[in-house]
Amino acid sequence: ITAGKTITIDSGFTVNDLRLNGNLRVQGTTVLEENLVIESLEGIKFGTPGVNQVQLKALDASNIQTDQHFNIQGSLFVDRDMSVGGIIFASVSGNPGFRQTRLPVYSALTPVTINELDSTGVAKDPPTLTTTDLGAEMYGITATDGKPLFPMRSASLDALILVHCFDTGCSITRAWLLDQASGGASNYGFATSMTVGPDTSGLVAYSRGGELAIGHCRNVLCQGIDTPPAHFSLGGTVVYTQITMGADGLPVVAALLQSGSLIIRHCKETLCTLAPDYTYTINNVSPGVFSMTQGVTGFIIFAYQGSDNALYFGTFNSIDMSTAPATRK
Repeated sequence: ITAGKTITIDSGFTVNDLRLNGNLRVQGTTVLEENLVIESLEGIKFGTPGVNQVQLKALDASNIQTDQHFNIQGSLFVDRDMSVGGIIFASVSGNPGFRQTRLPVYSALTPVTINELDSTGVAKDPPTLTTTDLGAEMYGITATDGKPLFPMRSASLDALILVHCFDTGCSITRAWLLDQASGGASNYGFATSMTVGPDTSGLVAYSRGGELAIGHCRNVLCQGIDTPPAHFSLGGTVVYTQITMGADGLPVVAALLQSGSLIIRHCKETLCTLAPDYTYTINNVSPGVFSMTQGVTGFIIFAYQGSDNALYFGTFNSIDMSTAPATRK
């Protein structure tokens, strides 16, 4: 059909194959009763806000599938909750990926099934635990299988759980119970952090009843941790942890206490089950404002906010951390 201006259709209109070389303008409402398949889509422009802007007021994305990676080169602004595999992020704005990044996380809309391992290391079937709440913060890493792992707290179970993604986009997930309070204990699973150990399985650091705990994953999927996990009393309540691998192949664990003391420990073996060979304490640190990584020289470097609100940097001058770090304001 070739039309110079306008085509008006008062009744039903069926098109088996519609190809548009030019523009398509829809002034009213378009209702799709069947599937819409777009084999190639490039250069979408959403117009000028408030003038000819495209708005999606109600989009059901429960069955959107992508064969390849979904790549956002600019910023992603989410004004409302965004759910990925049952995990709901709130107002994630322009974050360039979440590998080893802390994000706010809120309750799942539906109960999350928690899987457990029996004494022989086999998953119990069916699972007996569920939770409808996820912790106030979590820590995500990419495991050696290329899929994300998220250790987090379940308040209703008073436990550390872990969400394992079965694909890179976390559209399919499974949650595992790692460590649950019992026998009068409480406050398990706060202040989580995670890294990949030298055996390619994960190491999870967290607050376990206020103590520093380090759990070693049984496999690369972290379907459970060695029980009991190593845990250490540091003389105060742990409110923040970070764990990373040193250049010597041994883990380095940092714990920030509620009192404002930052404790950095160099493990003497790969699973951190024994007392560390070197421990350093830095006082007057603002709770929760701390970061640590391995520098290009192989030395551990860290940054924190002091109680005077100033930014401080610290650097160790040896890989084995045998001497105290130098700090500067």
